[in-house]
Order: sequence, then structure tokens, then C-alpha cells
Amino acid sequence: MIIYIIGAFVPEAEAKISVYDQGFMFGNGVYEIERTFGGQPFRLDDHLGRLRRSLKYVELDDDGLVDRVRDATLEIMARNADEIDQPGDVWVHQIVTGGCGDLDLGGAVRPSIVVTLRPLQFDTFGALYESVDRNLYAKLLTAWIERVGFDFVGQAQARLY
Repeated sequence: MIIYIIGAFVPEAEAKISVYDQGFMFGNGVYEIERTFGGQPFRLDDHLGRLRRSLKYVELDDDGLVDRVRDATLEIMARNADEIDQPGDVWVHQIVTGGCGDLDLGGAVRPSIVVTLRPLQFDTFGALYESVDRNLYAKLLTAWIERVGFDFVGQAQARLY
């Protein structure tokens, strides 16, 4: 598949990123993953909103950054349309790092953006879906609430006043 990496659309096998990228050197970056339904990214605006909040949290909040991620995402979806049809749907990975620069946290000139697509493994997930305890999520949530003693009613009342 064609991916987007630091301003270029390239085949996966030709993708390269510097070992001096802050994402690699310092873990300075964020990512978002969503899947497609019918070849379209699911709730793209919601996912990009969460990406924007994460970028602000790590102080990578360039105003046009999320717009560039959106444009790259839609473009690789279009460029890979035939390959997306074959597996049915794909995972969409959007990664933003601090970029390359001097070996200090303030040295990067601009963030690096990478957007990739990966086929969904329906056979693997289907088997997990069939074997999973459908009440597992409720059991885990209940155990967490009991452990931390979270007071939903008290929290809701506190927000009202």
C-alpha cells in the first residue's frame, strides 16, 4: 500500500524515517488509530479531535498539523482504494512526532507526520469475537468501580453545581 510519511506518498517498502526523529529518540509523539467501514474512516473527526488534544498535551499543537493529518489520511484512502476493497476494510494509523533536529527537545524544525493503512484481519478478530465472554467488559468495569470506589452520582452532582 501507499503510505504518507513526512510530506511524501510512497510505497510501504520505500518508507524511511530518521533515527534522529524525536519520536524514535525520545518517544516524543502521539498516535491515533481508527478503522474503516465500507472503505471510509469511522468517526474521523472524533479521532482527529482526540489527536489534537493529545498533541496539545505534549506541546505539539501546531494549528495546521491536524488538518495535514486529515488531508494525508483522505489522500492515502483514495490512493489505496483498490487495495482497501480487497480485504474489505483497514486500520488507519496516524502518527505525529516531534520531528528531526538537533539532539535536544527544542531542536526540531517541524513535526513528522506518518499515516499508514493495514488490512483488518477479520479471520483473527472473528475467532476472538466468537470465543470472548460477552460480559467481560461489564465485569472489568464493575471490578474497577469497586476497586477505586468511583462515585458516579457524586461526580455528576459536582458538575451540576
